[in-house]
Amino acid sequence: MSPESPSSQSQALSRPPLRQRIWQALRFGERGWVSSRVMMLGFGAGVVVSLGAGIWLSQASGEQDSTEATDPNAPAAQTEGVAKSVTAAPVRSAQIRQFLDATGTIEARELVPVKSQATGLQVIRVLVDEGQAVQANQPMAILDDSVLRTQLLQARASVMEAEAALAELKRGNRPEAIAQARESAKQAVARVVQTEADLELAEQRLKRNQSLHKDQAISDDRLSEVTAQARSAQAAKVQAEAALGEAKQRLQELERGPRQEDIAQAQAQLFRTQAQVREWEARIGQARVVASASGIVADRQVRVGELVSNDANLFTIIEGGLVELHLLVPETQIGRIQVGAPVRVTSDSNKQIQVVGKVREIDPVINATSRQATVKVALPPNPSLRTGMFLRGEVATAIGQGLAIPTAAVLPQGDGSAVVYRIKPDRTVNAVPIKTGEVLPGQWIEVKEGLQAGDAIVVKGAPYLKDGDRVQVTAQAPPPPTTPAPPQAPQQSPSPAASPTSS
Repeated sequence: MSPESPSSQSQALSRPPLRQRIWQALRFGERGWVSSRVMMLGFGAGVVVSLGAGIWLSQASGEQDSTEATDPNAPAAQTEGVAKSVTAAPVRSAQIRQFLDATGTIEARELVPVKSQATGLQVIRVLVDEGQAVQANQPMAILDDSVLRTQLLQARASVMEAEAALAELKRGNRPEAIAQARESAKQAVARVVQTEADLELAEQRLKRNQSLHKDQAISDDRLSEVTAQARSAQAAKVQAEAALGEAKQRLQELERGPRQEDIAQAQAQLFRTQAQVREWEARIGQARVVASASGIVADRQVRVGELVSNDANLFTIIEGGLVELHLLVPETQIGRIQVGAPVRVTSDSNKQIQVVGKVREIDPVINATSRQATVKVALPPNPSLRTGMFLRGEVATAIGQGLAIPTAAVLPQGDGSAVVYRIKPDRTVNAVPIKTGEVLPGQWIEVKEGLQAGDAIVVKGAPYLKDGDRVQVTAQAPPPPTTPAPPQAPQQSPSPAASPTSS
């Protein structure tokens, strides 16, 4: 325990002796100021206070050493001036991976637009929003298809009519139809015979009236009337003969059966109506706007009630949810970067964003104005990453030499700094602030500032030391490996250890 200040010691020395305080308590009891019980309590309190003061003064004068409360896993408590057993390690030279710092913006690796193939339909439902994950062919919006369904019903009715007509042709002519056609042909023959008789009678009347007119027995009007009747009879005969020809042809067709041309024509009509059905079904299907690829919805540009067109982007999808960091690197540094090199990515504004990516591509074109090239870094899936974010990237470029110490020797402090205990030639220790760098395999870490090669530092037992403690080294930590570890995402700072100056 640390000695008290001179002021506290003087206060303790100015107190009355133990025997005098006891005598005063007894006198209080004789005078009747307090009861006998109060007197005994005061006597006991005085004894306790006096004993505590005596122990305190003994520690201040160095007559008795205090014992330290230790953790079960901590080194055994030692009296002051006795060396404490620790494990040590020298600051060693190690292979350290070098990095190139750059900044850039997160971009989607592949943006897929989602459009509607329908035009003029109204949006009645929007099923997804920005940031939501979707699968290919998943519905994203629903359009009003009531008019399309009406057209589909009409097309299906036309298909039924065409199917019935084709089926009738394929079955052939019915016997009753042939009999009816034969009867119609007979009637047509009878009408021809009747018209021939009427025509013969009309011609005879015309001849008689022409003779009478020649003898001036009848007027001109009567002759004209008879002539007109004869012409009408002639026309009736021609019509009757034409009807007879049609009736005979119809009968012959029925007796001969359906022609292949008629069947083919009916089949073509059926195909046309079926195609119309498929067209309307496809249009109804287009009333459901579906995802053209799996990924994350990056942009939504449609609202309920709007009329869509087939040339407007309704949504934009980040295909596969894959994003990448586009770092801007000066052209003089491009030669240091290789495709496949690891990149540690962090954010100055969000300490939670700490990931490791990989160089996917180096843009072959350098900006003529800024003299910078774009290095595309593939990033792992992370819900915190959003397109448009401005991030910092550390690209691993080469392997060089640096200083390294065991990670167990580093004591993080509450202010974010770190210290180690360096062993001086007289075997005492002092706390040295350091700046760390890369984490190396074998639980070693790079030291950028604060130590020199060959410095001996405490590894095991460091949390239980303070400046000036004497130590005894019982073991040495193994050296670091020769191959540096690949970059890792920066770790969160551990909980602060005890202050190096505390006992």
